[in-house]
Amino acid sequence: MWTCLVSWCRCTIDWKKGKNVTVKTIKKKQKHKGRGTVRTITKQVPNESFFNFFSPLK
Repeated sequence: MWTCLVSWCRCTIDWKKGKNVTVKTIKKKQKHKGRGTVRTITKQVPNESFFNFFSPLK
């Protein structure tokens, strides 16, 4: 009557560009002390998501 899950595998999900909900993109502005020029830094930080269940173990 009941079937047991014997084995299973995790695989990576191929997300479309900009649609990955497991990472959050943060944009920060950095100002140079001497010259005063501003540059934008883009950083991707892990985000809590249900889809992390499907990512491979580290």
